[in-house]
Amino acid sequence: MLCFYDSAPPKTPNFRSIGQDETSITLQWNEVNDNISFILQYDDTEISITAPDGDGGVTHTVSSLTAGTKHTFTLFSVFEDVRSSGVSLTAVTAPPNPDNFRSTKQDETNIALQWNEVNDNISFILQYDDTEINITAPDGDGGVTHTVSSLTAGTKYTFTLFSVFEDVRSSGVSITAVTAPPNPDNFRSLKQNETNIALQWNEVNDNISFILQYDDTEISITAPDGDGGVTHTVSSLTAGTKYTFTLFSVFEDVRSSGVSITAVTAPPNPDDFRSLKQNETNIALQWNEVNNNISFILQYDDTEINITAPDGDGGVTHTVSSLTAGTKYTFTLFSVFEDVRSSGVSITAVTAPPNPDNFRSTGQNETSITLQWNEVNDNVSFILQYDDTEINITAPDGDGGVTHTVSSLTAGTKYTFTLFSVFEDVRSSGVSITAVTAPPNPDNFRSTKQDETNIALQWNEVNNSISFILQYDDTEINITAPDGDGGVTHTVSSLTAGTKYTFTLFSVIEDVRSSGVSLTAVTAPPNPDNFRSTGQNETSITLQWNEVNDNVSFILQYDDTEINITAPDGDGGVTHTVSSLTAGTKYTFTLFSVFEDVRSSGVSLTAVTAPPNPDSFTSTGQNETSITLQWNDVNDNVSFILQYDDTEINITAPDGDGGVTHTVSSLTAGTKYTFTLFSVIEDVRSSGVSITAVTAPPNPDDFTSTGQNETSITLQWNEVNNNISFILQYDDTEINITAPDGDGGVTHTVSSLTAGTKYTFTLFSVFEDVRSSGVSITAVTAPPNPDNFRSTKQDETSITLQWNEVNDNISFILQYDDTEINITAPDGDGGVTHTVSSLTAGTKYTFTLFSVFEDVRSSGVSITAVTAPPKTPNFRSTGQDQTSITLQWNEVNDNISFILQYDDTEINITAPDGDGGVTHTVSSLTAGTKYTFTLFSVFEDVRSSGVSITAVTAPPNPDDFTSTGQNETSITLQWNEVNNNISFILQYDDTEINITAPDGDGGVTHTVSSLTAGTKYTFTLFSVFEDVRSSGVSITAVTAPPNPDSFTSTGQDQTSITLQWNDVNDNVSFILQYDDTEINITAPDGDGGVTHTVSSLTAGTKYTFTLFSVIEDVRSSGVSITAVTAPPNPDDFTSTGQNETSITLQWNEVNNNISFILQYDDTEINITAPDGDGGVTHTVSSLTAGTKYTFTLFSVFEDVRSSGVSITAVTAPPNPDDFRSTGQNETSITLQWNEVNDNVSFILQYDDTEINITAPDGDGGVTHTVSSLTAGTKHTFTLFSVFEDVRSSGVSITAVTAPPKTPNFRSIGQDETSITLQWNEVNDSISFILQYDDTEINITAPDGDGGVTHTVSSLTAGTKYTFTLFSVFEDVRSSGVSITAVTAPPNPDNFASTGQDETSITLQWNEVNDNISFILQYDDTEIKITAPDGDGGVTHTVSSLTAGTKYTFTLFSVFEDVRSSGVSITAVTAPPNPDDFTSTGQNETSITLQWNEVNDNISFILQYDDTEINITAPDGDGGVTHTVSSLTAGTKYTFTLFSVFEDVRSSGVSITAVTAPPNPDSFTSTGQDETSITLQWNEVHDNVSFILQYDDTEINITAPDGDGGVTHTVLSLTAGTKYTFTLFSVFEDVRSSGVSITAVTAPPNPDSFRSTKQDETSITLQWNEVNNNVGFILQYDDTEINITAPNGDGGVTHTVSSLTAGTKYTFTLFSVFEDVRSSGVSLTAVTAPPNPDNFTSTGQNETSITLQWNEVNDNISFILQYDDMEIKITAPDGDGGVTHTVSSLTAGTKYTFTLFSVFEDVRSSGVSITAVTTPQTIWIIITGVLPEGSLC
Repeated sequence: MLCFYDSAPPKTPNFRSIGQDETSITLQWNEVNDNISFILQYDDTEISITAPDGDGGVTHTVSSLTAGTKHTFTLFSVFEDVRSSGVSLTAVTAPPNPDNFRSTKQDETNIALQWNEVNDNISFILQYDDTEINITAPDGDGGVTHTVSSLTAGTKYTFTLFSVFEDVRSSGVSITAVTAPPNPDNFRSLKQNETNIALQWNEVNDNISFILQYDDTEISITAPDGDGGVTHTVSSLTAGTKYTFTLFSVFEDVRSSGVSITAVTAPPNPDDFRSLKQNETNIALQWNEVNNNISFILQYDDTEINITAPDGDGGVTHTVSSLTAGTKYTFTLFSVFEDVRSSGVSITAVTAPPNPDNFRSTGQNETSITLQWNEVNDNVSFILQYDDTEINITAPDGDGGVTHTVSSLTAGTKYTFTLFSVFEDVRSSGVSITAVTAPPNPDNFRSTKQDETNIALQWNEVNNSISFILQYDDTEINITAPDGDGGVTHTVSSLTAGTKYTFTLFSVIEDVRSSGVSLTAVTAPPNPDNFRSTGQNETSITLQWNEVNDNVSFILQYDDTEINITAPDGDGGVTHTVSSLTAGTKYTFTLFSVFEDVRSSGVSLTAVTAPPNPDSFTSTGQNETSITLQWNDVNDNVSFILQYDDTEINITAPDGDGGVTHTVSSLTAGTKYTFTLFSVIEDVRSSGVSITAVTAPPNPDDFTSTGQNETSITLQWNEVNNNISFILQYDDTEINITAPDGDGGVTHTVSSLTAGTKYTFTLFSVFEDVRSSGVSITAVTAPPNPDNFRSTKQDETSITLQWNEVNDNISFILQYDDTEINITAPDGDGGVTHTVSSLTAGTKYTFTLFSVFEDVRSSGVSITAVTAPPKTPNFRSTGQDQTSITLQWNEVNDNISFILQYDDTEINITAPDGDGGVTHTVSSLTAGTKYTFTLFSVFEDVRSSGVSITAVTAPPNPDDFTSTGQNETSITLQWNEVNNNISFILQYDDTEINITAPDGDGGVTHTVSSLTAGTKYTFTLFSVFEDVRSSGVSITAVTAPPNPDSFTSTGQDQTSITLQWNDVNDNVSFILQYDDTEINITAPDGDGGVTHTVSSLTAGTKYTFTLFSVIEDVRSSGVSITAVTAPPNPDDFTSTGQNETSITLQWNEVNNNISFILQYDDTEINITAPDGDGGVTHTVSSLTAGTKYTFTLFSVFEDVRSSGVSITAVTAPPNPDDFRSTGQNETSITLQWNEVNDNVSFILQYDDTEINITAPDGDGGVTHTVSSLTAGTKHTFTLFSVFEDVRSSGVSITAVTAPPKTPNFRSIGQDETSITLQWNEVNDSISFILQYDDTEINITAPDGDGGVTHTVSSLTAGTKYTFTLFSVFEDVRSSGVSITAVTAPPNPDNFASTGQDETSITLQWNEVNDNISFILQYDDTEIKITAPDGDGGVTHTVSSLTAGTKYTFTLFSVFEDVRSSGVSITAVTAPPNPDDFTSTGQNETSITLQWNEVNDNISFILQYDDTEINITAPDGDGGVTHTVSSLTAGTKYTFTLFSVFEDVRSSGVSITAVTAPPNPDSFTSTGQDETSITLQWNEVHDNVSFILQYDDTEINITAPDGDGGVTHTVLSLTAGTKYTFTLFSVFEDVRSSGVSITAVTAPPNPDSFRSTKQDETSITLQWNEVNNNVGFILQYDDTEINITAPNGDGGVTHTVSSLTAGTKYTFTLFSVFEDVRSSGVSLTAVTAPPNPDNFTSTGQNETSITLQWNEVNDNISFILQYDDMEIKITAPDGDGGVTHTVSSLTAGTKYTFTLFSVFEDVRSSGVSITAVTTPQTIWIIITGVLPEGSLC
């Protein structure tokens, strides 16, 4: 055969360019094999490339190339110098970076960039932020300029510029540049003062600082921290000046365009602001002008008056009218410049007050008349005139009337009173009334005698015309005027005994009474009623009687004692206990009632004290129904009463001396009784003594056996009560059982008994260590459980059980599920076998077996056993892939596992959790292969018979699945075929395409059409063999995007156009082209339209925009629109003139095509484009006079308006109406006219002066006062209205000023009734008027030069007067000048002494008025006393005086440093207190007091509680001692002692003293332990503490809080020791006599309590003995065992038996001495666990043996021993058997296994079995051919 082949090597596969830079291109291709080298050709260059080592691609970089150049590369593979045909590609180098890349200028939204072009073929990409701009290659040479617009002001940008050639970018160059910052917003003037202006604007951001320019000054202001406004205060400015401020924001040294405002500083305040004069409704104000440009605003209340700037220099005068009379006003005056006010100056001024209303007389006495009137207000005071007196009365507090009493008048005299209201020293005109005084009181009114129903009164007559009225209670008696001189006597009869009466006597003339004089007098009191004895004890008797009334006290006499008893509070009886008496004694008591030191005749009674309590009252014995009591007799006459519960027993007085014994019977068993014993004499009981004693308890009821097991019997009985415990006896055992809590039965289980044994139990109830007689029952224990209970075999429906018999009499009960089977006792010895049938397959059963004897079951033993499982249902194949098949079947139940067999493999599958199917995937299979699977169900190692199925694996996936192309509606896919039998399924979205198996080898190509444009698809390709798919392979690919919809222009301004279109989807971005610009626009978020504003455009220009949608670098075909920018606004829009109804406007034209629209109010005017160049003029007519208009002008091009410019302009105003003069003073004239409106101000002309007057607020007239005029001069005034600097034609009037004030007005002297005044004359033609109060005096003009003198007489002493002097010319008064002057004061009235003590005397007198102070003289001392507030008397206490001394006091009244003549009185001081007042001793019921006597004439009064004791002056020198008895024990008393001389007490001295406290009650021991004893007693009261003594120790115990007992634990005592404790109560460091008890501590706990050994049913315990007398109690569970004290030294050992195997016990051991237990020590110990049951071998193979046994419980683990090995096996979870496989054994070997159960590290005795492994199987592999008939 002839063969031909081509010797050239194959072409090089996959030749491609993988990268480039400016001078190199990197190429890559696949190697052919290790022997093939390569030749690379490009341009005129050929490069040899050696064959590579190893597999993979070849990479070669061609360097030293020219930047931005396209190269063609041809690659040949070469074998033995023979080239292949070659493959070619083209690739380009990256272009060079552009040179000289720089920023050339910027504004707030644009940065202009410039660079050198590279060449005509090189375009550019500019990157910044997330934006990339394509810039086409320029035409011609030179630089490229590009302006980046729509930037953020004040922002630093990084720009990177790439040159681009054939879509390859250069490496790029970068620069940074910033936009100019935005102007700051909201630039404004906040506030200003005379030298500062505060400016404020919004910050731009934290990086933007500011420059502020004004005048020739520039200020740098740093960028602020935080958000918000920036505030800067410009200082050192000139007051009242207008400034222009320009503010620039600065970022990176670049300024914004700047914004400007004007602001002015505040003008200076006007000088010399003052009040000139006032009347009731007007106040005239005056101040200096500032300058001709400064007007003024005057504020008061809620009123503000505008006052225009004055003409000329001088003062400004303004009169404020329509004010309220008697009111103080605060006026604030501001100077005003350019609507900015100065800080303002304020003064106060007042109007004259009105007269008071309702002036009247409301009452009078002999020396005074009370007047009343309505107050004017809180600030208006008054002057009251009568005779030659004038009184100043201060303004009252609060609303209502004013009351004033005029005193020091003459009795029975008529007076005329004139009242003026006064405000700030200005009087009203005054109102007058007349009133009279009352007659004098009678003198020497006194009581001369009285009895129980009469009182005799006496007084001096006044004169023969004066009668009398006598008042008391509700009675009034008229007594006629007596004849002749002398006294008047009158007896008042029919009065009530023991009553104090107040008698008031009036003298009467002409129905007018005197003020009256009063005295008190009393009738004698009655004796007290119902005086009786109400109770007594051994040392006191309680007496009771009815009170007389609250004012009647009592004196009680007995023996030589007299007791003062104060009058009681409230109604009812009086109770008094007389203490410190002798027991069993008769007393006579006499009781007097006392009223105002007068006693009644007295009533008497006799009463006796109680006998003493009996001694040694004790209980000597008791039984269940009686208690025997014993005590000492008192004497033969004293019998007894015994109380307990509600029973009282009389016991006669015994004969002879000795003890008394009494047995109380018929009591309740087991009850504690309290017995109280009283001794009785003559029906009077002693206080009684009490003891407690108890009866023996009853036997418990219903003692029965309620249950038992093999080793215990449970007993139950009724409790007796919560205080009754029990003792249970059986065999030689006695058990103590504590009293139960709550009601109900008591249950106790007796353990450690012998199974099947009869026991006799005796139960005693115990109360306070006394037993009842006891009750007995018999009960038996249960039989033992059967041994060796086990399962011996089973099938699917039955289990066979076997066990050992117990004996011939014991039958059995077998329980499982809800079934119970009775099995009779077997005959003979041996095992019992029983088969349980009709069971469920694959089920674990628990069988419990009880042995039964005489109907009593044992506790039972349990085992578990299982039936064989059923076959597995529904075994099937559910899925497969190339290497695995998934099988599924129904589970049997949670305990059934499975074995799966296929080929030579067997797989164990565990039982599933939950219900449902079991799924298992068999892996590592061969693709496309058929398998047979057999499935067995397994329960407890038993298999079912098994079920089988067949299944196959899937074919492999196809290789090299890729996308090879796409358009807007289709994508082409390609892959390798698998083989000729394998077809395919292609899935995408919800579509599935079947593709048949191809013919021949090679790739498969498929185009998917009808797709959606711009969409990413996921394609999944499956290979298919016999309807089985492979796992599938997936790729993604996308279609090209559609053009965007609804591309439109939505708006424009002069430099930008806003475009809008619908977004395609979230993944499609856009490219926008116009002119030479291309803008990349990212895909929008969310649905809806896309809006993009193209900025930096030229105004009035038409642009064409083309928009492409882009997805994954693929553009759509694009859509285009055209749009234009708006025209510019017109320039120089201004107002050039106006009249009252029109305004003329002017502006520059834009061009001949631009028309205009003019807007104002709701009007819009179209104005056509003008012809030619120049300005446009338009007059707007039919306007309103004096009105401001806003005009907005728009330029219009093709129906598009510019943004518009606005100006304001005004029409001229009308003239003002009703111009007139309304008032004048010496230097001013007030003018008034109607306002035009709120916006129209005024100009006032007079002489050569012109005044600007601001537009008023609100409706009504305008008032202006022209000041700084010459007095007495005529002026002509012309008034213009002004609006926006335009005047009206003006109106004129004439007016004149008033004459000047009088100079140098002063007071030059005064006395009590006159004041002399002096002033300078004005000229010979000027006369005067002098005003004061409501008086006005005309004084003629003097002759010649010099001063004028005038004396005002008939004035009131001590009064301040205000004089006002007016100069008068031709009946016109000046504004007046005022001064104040005062008269001298009168003497004070009613100077008297009102009280005194040892070192001071209190003086009192009537005040003169609120302005009159005083000087008090005595000895060589002079005291100044200020004028008092309010009406009434003045009280002054003179201190530091000598006790018991007479003083003379002289009092002067003083007004404005002038004294009166003075009045004098004498008064004395009180005696001294006694010295050294102390307590010298006390007992429980008395305190002894002692003090020094003062002198023989000084007696004493001692006060404590409600008692007052009179103690006479002692004879001789020395101390005074007094014992106060009948006091309460343990009580603190305060004693006050007064020395008394002539009924005057000293101030008193006080001490406190206490009585001794009583002993505490019920002192007992309540508990103890080894080192402490707890004691308890009743508290005495909250203030009584305690001292506890024992051995040589004394403990202080504080007084307890609250009621109840006191508990104290004494610590650190010796165990088992008797102590004697003595307790004292203590009050204020005084102890009681003390009470004592004895108590003992508990014995110590035993040492070394430990567990020494244990087995399955017992634990042996051991401890050290305490001593031979100390026994023990051992507690565990509910059992308590008494263990007697051991003989000899050493340890004590005790074994606790009949315990449960494998159980933890807690044992508590107490040592016991004389029935007192120690605190106890505890330990835990465990019994050994039982051996596991049913230990068997259940299976084996050559190297392992499987063992099985029953678990004991969840806490029992195991140890398995064999050979020298020991294996620990943890306690199993759940019930059932334990299975353990011992592996790594030797084949064919016998092993002995010993199994121990383990509990708490304690092993059971162990059980052993033997088992053998399977012998080894030997496989012989024969590699040859065996002879026929050979065996293997």
